[in-house]
Amino acid sequence: MVLAGEANSRALRLYESLGFREYGRLPAFVAVGTLRFDKGFCMLGLRPEQ
Repeated sequence: MVLAGEANSRALRLYESLGFREYGRLPAFVAVGTLRFDKGFCMLGLRPEQ
């Protein structure tokens, strides 16, 4: 089994630059042959800051 957890690191950096933050992760959630990919959950707060 090969873990490919960094495959979406560029996409995650893009989301973070737009204000999203990661709130959860399921490791090795998606399998493609011997590769395993994490599933990350991101959120964007819509409430006005006080």
